[in-house]
Amino acid sequence: MHDTDDADHAAHLVKRTALAEGIAAKPTRPVLHGDNGSTLKATTVLAMLHWLQDKRSCPFATMLRVHLMQNWFALSDPAVEEALYEIASLRNFAVLDLREAIPDETTILNFRHLLEEYDLAEDTLKQVNAHLTRKGLLLERGSIVDATIIAAPSSTKTPRASAIRRCIRRRRATSGTSA
Repeated sequence: MHDTDDADHAAHLVKRTALAEGIAAKPTRPVLHGDNGSTLKATTVLAMLHWLQDKRSCPFATMLRVHLMQNWFALSDPAVEEALYEIASLRNFAVLDLREAIPDETTILNFRHLLEEYDLAEDTLKQVNAHLTRKGLLLERGSIVDATIIAAPSSTKTPRASAIRRCIRRRRATSGTSA
């Protein structure tokens, strides 16, 4: 018995039951039902997916964050992989480090297909967006713009050219002509 409804509690219960019943060794995934007999979704299924996930791949929370960013910024699987290598803020959000493996486009695709298989992709995105809205954060679909700072040559404007431009501006101002 727990005081709160928590995905970690659900994951622990599912794992313990699956091990006790030998479900983990079966080729097909079990269907979870609530105490009223209806099929469960959301938190319990996400916890089950977390437990059943291939242990060689990235952590579930990381993959979920990558999936959310992919939706928020309308990125393809290869584009989100590339963005994770190039943009530090995206890596930070996904809790990734360049010293460790970054999920490749196939891993990202497989995770998305896993969410879609259990009809969780859209619901999860809606729940996260609703949570952010409740917290007073506005989230709209956007795009990533590269704002790389590059070295540029110094100004070609010489002091003499600047003086000539000032003189021309003064002359136009006094004569009433505009450029």
